[in-house]
Amino acid sequence: MQLTKINLHGEVGEVFGKTWELAVETAREALHAINTQTRGKFANYLLEKEKENTKYSILLNGRDFERDETFNAEKPESFVNTELFLKNPNLKTIDFIPVL
Repeated sequence: MQLTKINLHGEVGEVFGKTWELAVETAREALHAINTQTRGKFANYLLEKEKENTKYSILLNGRDFERDETFNAEKPESFVNTELFLKNPNLKTIDFIPVL
């Protein structure tokens, strides 16, 4: 499996490192791997930022992820039907970008 380059932009990158290279095939796997390697601090940080109403955009291979008509950002279960959860052996980059 090839390594995927994960770019954390903005403050989250300053706190946890701007670039990670991990053997992952989904954005979900990448975020889980970073959280595991930071002993849960990554998820806690994101939860705190959510309380401050910070949102993030996720780009896969330089473009917004694909979703179907059932997608609703307010319903976490709808993420299962998006490209964030589907394995992609050609995944080269994931960009995690705060939305201002």
